[in-house]
Amino acid sequence: PSDRVRGFAELRLRGGGEEGGEYDSKDAEKYDQALWEMMTQHPDEIHFLNTVFNFLQRRTPCFNGPKALTNYKILIETLSHQRDVYEKHISKGKTVPPPDPMPAKQAKPPARPVTKPSAAPAPPPVQAAAPAAAVPGGKAGGKKDDGMVKDSASEEEQEEAGGAGEGVMDVRTPLDKEREREMKKKAALGQDPVNNGGTTDRYVWTQTLNDLNVDIFLPKGTRARDLEVLVRKKSIKVSVKATGKVVLEGELEEEVLTDETVWTVEDDVLTVTLHKSGDQNWWKCVVKGDPYIDLKKVEPENSQLGDLEPDMRQTVEKMMFDQRQKAMGLPTLDESKNKDLLNKFMSQHPEMDFSKCKFN
Repeated sequence: PSDRVRGFAELRLRGGGEEGGEYDSKDAEKYDQALWEMMTQHPDEIHFLNTVFNFLQRRTPCFNGPKALTNYKILIETLSHQRDVYEKHISKGKTVPPPDPMPAKQAKPPARPVTKPSAAPAPPPVQAAAPAAAVPGGKAGGKKDDGMVKDSASEEEQEEAGGAGEGVMDVRTPLDKEREREMKKKAALGQDPVNNGGTTDRYVWTQTLNDLNVDIFLPKGTRARDLEVLVRKKSIKVSVKATGKVVLEGELEEEVLTDETVWTVEDDVLTVTLHKSGDQNWWKCVVKGDPYIDLKKVEPENSQLGDLEPDMRQTVEKMMFDQRQKAMGLPTLDESKNKDLLNKFMSQHPEMDFSKCKFN
């Protein structure tokens, strides 16, 4: 942005910087063309922002992960500060400078024509470095094996060379690539649980040892009577009656009690409550094949006395009784038993003098 606009108020989040270093707004200008093309596909700026926030909520832990509260605070404080600056600027009778115009988009150079190899009675001699056009569908440096052309470079080398695909310039910085690798590693280990559940692009879910709550995203304007929700012992299917469009379908991670399934629809979200069958346990996902959570990071629930085994329940009740007795300055259960045994022994031996004995 120009100095005139920058001097009015530079909009930047009032936080962050721990992982990616200090933010420089000049670096953001390299994304202007891509963002502009995205925004022009929306009716206005607010719709564009909705798309951005929707992406962050569905595809990242920004607004539903361990740092969600901090991120919400940063966003709210930033917008509040920007609004205050804007109101002060307007109250002084100043005008807001218009935004910088987008530069004219440079025309892409014409694509090089790809010539098909001419038919010949005998195959041409093999060259050391054949161009990509010499083999239909192939790549430079490719190898032929069982009639299929394979790229000799490993997947990791291809990713470093250009993860966007053949013929597309890779604009990712080394930091971007490192973050992508870290995200893939985290995906392999499982998501960090949020309320002991997780998120996917179709639904979010939470769980206790006995139940699961699954919030499934529906097409805008969908009502409860428009849906067909079918929950079986090991599967779930949600579809729209009129069109037959399947919203969610798959095999459940574990078995559920179908008779205790409850579902409601509100604000284009279908909430399904599933009751787990069998022993109490934690699920790593709802539908098999969907992103799963790291069960090692699940927060255990506070057990109720009625949920404990008889021996463990008796031990816990004894500990609770002893704590109450000590708080009131009274003897614990073991101390009371020892005192009773001592009194019984003294009564059985009146010939013995216990007046000078010290008991602990």
